[in-house]
Amino acid sequence: MPTFRRAPRGASVPPRLSLAALVLLPPVLALGACHRDGSGSDGSAVRPVALAGEVGRDAGGALPLQEPEGVRSTLARELSGAFREAAAVAMPAVVRVQTERADRRGRRARGPRGSGFVLDEAGHVVTNHHVVDRASRILVTLAGGRTYEAELVGSDEDSDVAVLALRLGDRETVPAARLGLAEEVAVGDWVLALGSPLDLEFTVTAGIVSAKGRTLTLGVEGRQTALESFIQTDAAINPGNSGGPLVDLDGRVIGVNAAIQSTDRRFIGYGFAIPIDIVARVAEDLMEDGFVHRPRLGVTVRDLSDADAEAYGLERVEGAWISGVQGGLAADRAGLRQGDVVLAIDGRGVATSNELTTLLAQRRPGDRVRLTVRRFGDTREIAVRLDEFAPARADRSPPVLVAEEPGDRVGFAVAPVRSGRGEGTRVVVEDIAPGGPADGRLVPGWEVVSVNGVAVGSPADFARATARLEGGDLVSLILRDGADERIVNYRATP
Repeated sequence: MPTFRRAPRGASVPPRLSLAALVLLPPVLALGACHRDGSGSDGSAVRPVALAGEVGRDAGGALPLQEPEGVRSTLARELSGAFREAAAVAMPAVVRVQTERADRRGRRARGPRGSGFVLDEAGHVVTNHHVVDRASRILVTLAGGRTYEAELVGSDEDSDVAVLALRLGDRETVPAARLGLAEEVAVGDWVLALGSPLDLEFTVTAGIVSAKGRTLTLGVEGRQTALESFIQTDAAINPGNSGGPLVDLDGRVIGVNAAIQSTDRRFIGYGFAIPIDIVARVAEDLMEDGFVHRPRLGVTVRDLSDADAEAYGLERVEGAWISGVQGGLAADRAGLRQGDVVLAIDGRGVATSNELTTLLAQRRPGDRVRLTVRRFGDTREIAVRLDEFAPARADRSPPVLVAEEPGDRVGFAVAPVRSGRGEGTRVVVEDIAPGGPADGRLVPGWEVVSVNGVAVGSPADFARATARLEGGDLVSLILRDGADERIVNYRATP
């Protein structure tokens, strides 16, 4: 079974900040009575307390009325340093994902753009299913600038996770990400979102964890094969961020950016990431078998109301209420009943039905789990051996493309025109393949002077100069735009 590197806290990664108070906006202070001259209500002086690594408090435990300017500057620099170090740790493993799809005529067309991160040094990459779905070709660019062709190892629509494999050279390795634990992340923690949103390559945005266990497919009771538990963040996430990592201040991946809530496909303050605990579990199955083994308890669940909690004698409104038990499956065999409330799984508290589904998704079929169950006024432990959902083995064969035409490797075609200089012809850029290597680099009408040092004066010259190019080979063009010459370098389409 594949193993992924998790970086322990404090082990060769930048330490977390230990700040008692961190203010970016004007602070709202809970102050007692205070006179305008700075004295307290009892006439004593109110004085700021010097900081020793954190915001201090006065002898009575209250926050000072005003923080010295130097203190605010120190806190801002420390926070800036933490962001900078976390980004430096995480960025080398971040990738940009570009795809091509076959159009209705079987020609190459630009597909979705997204992000991802390197899972291990052997070149396995994690991204979103929706980024690579139906892709006929996948190109992955590392933050260091190298571009590789990638093969799809496996893709899971329910969790929106896909694993790619880079075509590396012999003994070649790539920087791998460090994984954290989503369960250790708390609401209010600082996080960074990394990726290539809106074609802005390798961008970092900052925010906090706004919520955990967020459900995006609301009102679907009993849907246990799809992930409905996301980390919500206010770090800016836009189209193109999909598949990129959400990292903590140690630079460890704690989630995979997957969705935004918006009316116009632009960030409005709500982004969602798949917890890394789920991603790692899914990735292991995809790498081993090409599909995901999903454990099945065999119940439908919903959240409790306050009336439910009172009826079952619960002090708090929490737990997963079993609204139905499917006959002959794991829960039925173990003796679970309709009306039972699941309070914990293997000792970990369950606050909502969604949390139960998420915790079960981290197990494997055949695992034995211990459920803490409330049955009216009685609390008991029930052991259950999990069944398995029927695996979905989707057809991952790429769409069939028509035969390549001359110029496909370099991403553009040429056309001859009279030189206008009294002799011969010249060759100009004509059609540029959408999503190809020349897309965004060339402009129709530019004259092609040479390809890799070979002079080009006719379409036949161009064909000879590009005939032996293979995927990934350097393409170095000298072009003329009116009186100006320019050099454009890129790599041929794999």
